[in-house]
Amino acid sequence: MTDETQQDQCIICGTFINDLPPEDFTKIKQGYICNDCLADGWFIKCEQCGDYEFENDVSFIEEEDLFLCKSCYQKRGKDVQRPKES
Repeated sequence: MTDETQQDQCIICGTFINDLPPEDFTKIKQGYICNDCLADGWFIKCEQCGDYEFENDVSFIEEEDLFLCKSCYQKRGKDVQRPKES
């Protein structure tokens, strides 16, 4: 039996999303996140695909000042030759 009155919650703090105006939360792969938690830096937006990913799943490419999720980084990495370490 499913509860049709179940409300979506922020995956970090548990705030009920239905109680917030649309501009105060963001839909991400994992569910929803309120803007307060998003501002805390738990999730970072991939600048290539636009998805929000947990901070540990995002790579920063310093030379380009660019954040990429694992998937975009791996796709890009196939086209990039890395220098050999000495």
